[in-house]
Amino acid sequence: MTALAHSWYMTVRHIRALLRQPWWIAISLVQPIIWLLLFGALFRRIVELPGFETESYITFLTPGIVIMSAMFSGGWSGMGLLEDIDRGVVDRLLVTPMSRGPIMVGRLIQQALLSAIQSLILVGLALLLGADYPGGVGGVVILIVAGSLLSISF
Repeated sequence: MTALAHSWYMTVRHIRALLRQPWWIAISLVQPIIWLLLFGALFRRIVELPGFETESYITFLTPGIVIMSAMFSGGWSGMGLLEDIDRGVVDRLLVTPMSRGPIMVGRLIQQALLSAIQSLILVGLALLLGADYPGGVGGVVILIVAGSLLSISF
């Protein structure tokens, strides 16, 4: 098989694992949602200070929470690799005649997908709470892509 075929196989394998455990997305969103709801309500009047450029604290807070969530989930994604090493999964993959790159590419694509789903949920929740995005859909897409790239870099 070619390296592209191996990358595709590993990507599908990791996405299937994510679909088998959708609760992982929910669990990883608990803390960012609490921050969004708690700090959004706690500091909602800070926008009345002179010089604060937005009318809604949720609008100000949401991009930071999206990026922070992406960084934290990216930082913890290495735990899955450690579990696979402990279980011997990586040893079995390394003795196959497959390139080493696809083993990591599959994990990175899974992490980017997980980060994008989390970011979409957080942006949607912020919209329900009254946030508006001056950059429009393009700005939200840039935020999600930046979060995903930051997540896989960690």
